[in-house]
Amino acid sequence: MKKRYGVSMVWKMTIATMLLLLVPIFIICIIYIQMYQKTSMETADGKLASVLGSMQGRIDETLSDADVMLDELFYRQEFSYFMNDKNELSQREINYYTSSVQKELINNRYLYSNIFGNIGLYSLNRQVKADWQFPLKTLEEKPYYAEVTVDTQGAVYGAVRESELVFSTLDTNHIKVGNANVYVLPIYKKVYAIGTKDVIGVVETDVDINRLMEVTSLRNDDSGITKIVADRRKNILINTGERDKSLEKRVMERIKEDRGTEELYIDGASYRMSYSVCPNTGLVNIALLSRDDIYSNIFNMVTGVLLITVMCLGVMGIITYLVISNMLNRLVVVDVMMGKVREGHFDVLIPEYGKSDEISRIGSSFNLMVAHLNEVLEEKVRNEQAQKDAEIKALQAQINPHFLYNTLENMRMQCEIDGYYMMGNSLAVLGELFRYSIKWGNNEVAFELEWQNLKNYLYIMRMRYEDDLEDELECDYGLEDVIVPKMILQPLVENCFSHAFKTKMPPWKVRVSARREEGSLVIAIQDNGCGIEKEKVAWIQKCLDENKEIRCSQKQRKSIGILNVKQRIEMICREGSEVAIESTPGEGTVIRIIIVL
Repeated sequence: MKKRYGVSMVWKMTIATMLLLLVPIFIICIIYIQMYQKTSMETADGKLASVLGSMQGRIDETLSDADVMLDELFYRQEFSYFMNDKNELSQREINYYTSSVQKELINNRYLYSNIFGNIGLYSLNRQVKADWQFPLKTLEEKPYYAEVTVDTQGAVYGAVRESELVFSTLDTNHIKVGNANVYVLPIYKKVYAIGTKDVIGVVETDVDINRLMEVTSLRNDDSGITKIVADRRKNILINTGERDKSLEKRVMERIKEDRGTEELYIDGASYRMSYSVCPNTGLVNIALLSRDDIYSNIFNMVTGVLLITVMCLGVMGIITYLVISNMLNRLVVVDVMMGKVREGHFDVLIPEYGKSDEISRIGSSFNLMVAHLNEVLEEKVRNEQAQKDAEIKALQAQINPHFLYNTLENMRMQCEIDGYYMMGNSLAVLGELFRYSIKWGNNEVAFELEWQNLKNYLYIMRMRYEDDLEDELECDYGLEDVIVPKMILQPLVENCFSHAFKTKMPPWKVRVSARREEGSLVIAIQDNGCGIEKEKVAWIQKCLDENKEIRCSQKQRKSIGILNVKQRIEMICREGSEVAIESTPGEGTVIRIIIVL
């Protein structure tokens, strides 16, 4: 017997337990891997954003220096005078102007680490003969002159092109025109004539793209991120990674807005790309990172998780085997004893092992069951007979509520036929009220139905009391579909007629309002009845808080309406829902229902 149940069942249950454990472990592993992927992607996005910020910061810093340099140059030089072709310059003025500008340009070269060394001046005044000043017409004939005509008082940033301005050497005292064969970002600042505000000259400085972006530091970055810089025409200027025409083309096709983050899939490879467009220069800064680099450590992480999982499963398998083996050995005894009971022997007992686990409690329960089995069987027979008798009596005393509702409906239809429309309407409302009260298949209803049932009840009351009763109903819009316990309004309004108006002369007023306040449905039922003394209000509220019966001392009967409503609200609604009562003697009573939505 032990071999049959102790060995085979142990292994079956152990394997089944391990298989069940594999499901949550597998789900946890998947969730962990997904969280790791999400974290890796967020980290990658942070790195890409940091790289873009660094690139844009370098551009902004250089452009800021350019603005400062141009402002200082314009401040120290009277360009508005010397570039105006309407002014006749003396040789002394020309020499002063030439020397001053020459000195300023060379100082700027050394002051700004030769970043703004390539500077040219275009002037309407041709009296000045210098290697760094050219006729304005020379600039106007350039295909890119339209860039200069932008209506602005400040610096104008042109499109990236090959430089046409260059210093000869660091040691010379003059500047000459040449072709540097390097890509530069031209920056222009216009000179206006005093008074007329006509353009009489242009100062141009060319910033080497490599210096603008510090290409050397970009390439030496070991983050694995490829940095790409393109001009406003989407031509690639700098690429710190391997030049791949198809990749560069796909990258530039995805540039649609001023900034963004995109996923690229090219030839089976996946990339994460972030980009931003410089608002002043139109330069596009792009940071690109391969998804393989993002998830470079995921293989090692998955391997480690699997090893830990296998080790945990092994340890858990051994423990499970030992526990189940011990349990089944004792269950064999229980099975033998139960077999004897099936044969009709009720004098058997399972040995007590002095333990308090579930199997020991099963054994104790089994012994009690056997000791009282005959008594239980006899009691069961008696109970079944009593139940049958109760069912027969209930059937005899039962009144079919649907028969009453159908009778009211037939009476209403007959009133409609005979022309007694007011009586027919009253019967219809009474039928609706009756049908709503007998349908208790669902303890929760939409607030719209509960509100309509209250209207039906007040209709019947108005028909009964006529002008002695005034009612007012207010309900906020949007509460129709809120789910509330059934029959919470009519019993409380009925209390007004049962208690509040007993010793109060008409007119009687009932006001019911329903509002949404701070995530809760607040219902207030107010009457102008006789009111309740302060001590009695406190006693009623205490009974409600402690779920105690509210007994009427005069008639020795219980008032269960408000307590029943309060208990059902606490059982069905969310925590924090409550019923509160306030009253002023001689003025009336207010009952508030607060239901947390």
